[in-house]
Parts: sequence; structure tokens; C-alpha cells
Amino acid sequence: MKVCLISSSGGHMTELKQVVSALPKILSAKKYNYFFITMNRTDTHDMKNTYFMVDTSRNPFTIFWNFIQSIGLFFKTKPDIVITTGGGFSVPFCYIAKLFGKKIIVFESFCRIKSKSLSSRLLYPITNRFFVQWKESLSLWGKKTEYFSLIGEKFKVSFDNFKKAKKIFVTVGSSPYQFDRFIKFVDELAVKNKDKEFYCQIGASTYEPKNCKWVRYLNYEEYNKMIKESDFVISHAGAGSVISLVSNKKPFFLFPRLKKYKEIVNDHQLELYGLLTKKIIDKDLVKYFGGFNKDN
Repeated sequence: MKVCLISSSGGHMTELKQVVSALPKILSAKKYNYFFITMNRTDTHDMKNTYFMVDTSRNPFTIFWNFIQSIGLFFKTKPDIVITTGGGFSVPFCYIAKLFGKKIIVFESFCRIKSKSLSSRLLYPITNRFFVQWKESLSLWGKKTEYFSLIGEKFKVSFDNFKKAKKIFVTVGSSPYQFDRFIKFVDELAVKNKDKEFYCQIGASTYEPKNCKWVRYLNYEEYNKMIKESDFVISHAGAGSVISLVSNKKPFFLFPRLKKYKEIVNDHQLELYGLLTKKIIDKDLVKYFGGFNKDN
């Protein structure tokens, strides 16, 4: 059995890599092999057994080109099952595969709790199996919806975790959008916490920290190394980043990107932030960082 794992880069791909370890539970077949299809970005370009296609970017021309590439790759790879964690990037390939009678499995994004992603809304009618990653999301969808958590065991994060930390890793993920507001806040935070060492991954942000060491992007191995070597992580509220932090059992705090500041295309990160501050992150830590954003 040949399995195609397809998604856009960033958080969707982080989730998709978690799906790999869950394949024995999801698939009925004991023997299978798999390959990835994604876009060529910093966090994916060195992945093995991977095919690359153009990002749709909600642009008519790139959507059409993605569709043409999807046809070519489908006949080249001939998968039996297609599994996706979302992103509009994966929609054309899934519909082509369904047209030829292939099984489609969809995981709704980890960051979607009370709302539906566009890609899942488009794919739900053709899915053979559809998974949500929060029990709170089950009521949003139809009868064929199943619950499956990719993050495993949950844990608690306290203000003491931050106070005792010496090495702080700050990350905005692989998003192509700036997050200057966040980086400026962390730069000021570093001045107030001179006993701690801050290292920032600032991505497309135009503001460059004056009180922290920083880099724009890290590849997958470098990113995971920074998480493992840090005592505490301050991150944007992206699904991929949260999954990496939870799977590494790393204490963290989140800052959601907001659409009105042109930091993201929609406000879905607020959902994940709101849920995790209720379930995992204690009130003292929320209060300490609370001045960052009135929308929180």
C-alpha cells in the first residue's frame, strides 16, 4: 500500500510528521510505504522522500499551476491513500485522487477548535475519514467525524517555569508574514530579565532585536535543537510550533498573530491561545505576559 502525505509547509507539515507515527493506528494495512508532497521552504527543502509543488497562495494563477502539478504527481506516484493535515495547497491533489477512487483521510488543523478551516470545508465532502484534534470540535462537523489527538499527553506550564529559566528561545515559525509587534515586546522583555539569555528567530519581521541574539530562519534540525536546548520557549500561537513544544515537553507561552496588524490571513491563532491558556498555562504566567495584546 502506498500512502501520500500532503500538506503545505510550516504548522501543517509539523502535524503531518506527527501523523507518520500514528499510521499503524489509522491504516488497516500492516504493510505500507509513504512519501510526502509539500512546498519547497526552509523547513522542508531537506526532507527525504519528498516531492515539491508550487504554493497556491490563494492566487488564481498559482492555484491553476498547482492543479497541473497535482495531475502530474498523482500519475507519477500512484498512491492508494492520501492523508492531509490541510492547507489549500493539498486540495487539488485530494480531489484528483478521489476522482480515481483513492481513499482520502483528513486531519483538521490542531489550531481549529471552534471554527472550520477552509481546506477542511472543501475536503470534508470527499473524505473517507475525517479527524479533529480536540473533543470540543466534534460538534462542528457531521457524523463521520472522529477524534484523534496528535499531541499525546498534556502537561501544565507555570510562571515558575519562566522565572527559573536561563535560556529562552523565541520563535515566529516559518510564516511569510511579519510579527514586529511580538519581536519588539520580547526585545523589551529581555531588558527586564537580564539574568536570562534570549535567542530570537524573527522570520519575515522587519524589526531587528537590539537586546537579543537573533536569526531569521532555522531549518528543521536547527529549530528542534533550539527547542531541546532551551529552558523555556516564547512562540507565536501556530499549531506546528505548539505540537513541537508539547511533544518535547517544553514549557512555553504563546502570542497569537492577528489579522488586523497584517501578521496572518485570519485570527485562528486566538482559538488555540484561548484554549491552551485555560487547559495548560497557569493564570500567573498569562497575567505576566498579558500586557502584550488587549485582544487576548
